Amino acid sequence: MAREKLLQIYRGTKVNLLALAGENVVQEGELAFTTDTHELYVGRSSGLVCIGGYTEGTTVPASGNKGEFFWKSDSQVLYMYIGSSWVAVTTPIDDTSASLTSTYSSSKIEDLFSSLTVGTSFQEDVIDVVEDDTLDPGATPSEGDRYIIINSASIHTNFGTISGLTNNDIVEFDGSAWVVAYAVPGTDLDNMVLVAVQNKGTYYKFVSGAWGEFIGFSQVTAGSGIDITNKQISVKIDNDTIKIDGSGNLYADVTPGTNYVAGEAIDIDISDNINVLYDNTSIGLDGEGKLSIIKVDGGTF
Repeated sequence: MAREKLLQIYRGTKVNLLALAGENVVQEGELAFTTDTHELYVGRSSGLVCIGGYTEGTTVPASGNKGEFFWKSDSQVLYMYIGSSWVAVTTPIDDTSASLTSTYSSSKIEDLFSSLTVGTSFQEDVIDVVEDDTLDPGATPSEGDRYIIINSASIHTNFGTISGLTNNDIVEFDGSAWVVAYAVPGTDLDNMVLVAVQNKGTYYKFVSGAWGEFIGFSQVTAGSGIDITNKQISVKIDNDTIKIDGSGNLYADVTPGTNYVAGEAIDIDISDNINVLYDNTSIGLDGEGKLSIIKVDGGTF
């Protein structure tokens, strides 16, 4: 079965990625993929962080981006860039024993990875985002229930008094009371937290001091003839000359022979049939003959 939709992230060569400037630079929380080295990066206010992939060669690069790995193929040593220098995280493979031994203890490796994930904390799922005192967690919540609290001064009485609660914290019911499960860093603007919000069916990020949807239609703007409401993309119609029939299809209610003028994304053929123009690459018709997004392309660098 052919795919109906495709999502492509920002991509290009590594040289071009590192040379990006101005409005083209990778934004906070945005993903970028290098097509030549096959590495995955995420943007931060302080620069790029590599979150997947590695490069290899016989000469360790002079510098790198935090989180990058480099495999020195001649000595068979794996290096990690920790923000200021490359650090060897393995010793060479012993040809006689064919084993791979760590240069550092397990605690040292954990410290290295912790240094990379400062500001990128992956939290357990929450049920919802509490923006005011109208969201009721219930009088008898289940142990492990979690919520994001946007305004600590405006929460439902069923949350009770939560010790140490501040704006944007994540709270959890421990079986007897609501407690702060994760306190966001108040002044660390480089920090980013990712969490799945069950009731909203999406991910939320905490970055630059505020929570917001990580990805989705909140980052899509409507063009000419298009309306976006509650994550739903619709073609604007006037319900006079262009309407929707009982099956949900667009149709033109016009008198043949009259002179209609086609606007943007509209075509009028010789028989006065009005058609919506689409490229069949990014926008096309689904199996029911309805307009649908086929491909979301993050562009190239």
